[in-house]
Amino acid sequence: MREYEKQETSTDKDGKVRTNRTRGSETVSSQKSPSPLYVADGDVKVGIDLDGATLHLRDGADRFEPYESNKSYTFFGVQFSSPSGVRTLGFKYREKIIPLGHPLYVAGEARQSAGNLRIGRPSEKGKPFIVSVKSEEEVTAGVEGKAKTQFYIGIALVVIGLAIALFVK
Repeated sequence: MREYEKQETSTDKDGKVRTNRTRGSETVSSQKSPSPLYVADGDVKVGIDLDGATLHLRDGADRFEPYESNKSYTFFGVQFSSPSGVRTLGFKYREKIIPLGHPLYVAGEARQSAGNLRIGRPSEKGKPFIVSVKSEEEVTAGVEGKAKTQFYIGIALVVIGLAIALFVK
């Protein structure tokens, strides 16, 4: 992610020119490792096709690297710098990982592919496909928590709707 600082100049209604600096960020690159993923239990090794999976990963590297731009141009002995108004402050690198040898919880559909057993997105719509470094209990607790929250929000919206219907008459 690129973090930058932008200089913005504006004129107010009294004709005063104001210059402000604002910070922002933008994603420059987002990549997934092309390395194949397998789960193994003893002599059995099963590949996982991650396409379409909900991933619960561990945080890996998270660092910021400052960027020094010394871009200047020289014409006939006179040095100029780029007056673009946007200055790159640096780049933030963030990784999400599955540690080698870490147990995984995988919910998906097993199928034969070129003579090998693979787990992938279920063919039936609406079925979950989850690959997680969390345990089954942790994943289930998270899903149950979201369902309860949505249930209570639904009840609150019904109550608000009824109150509005009664008082708007």
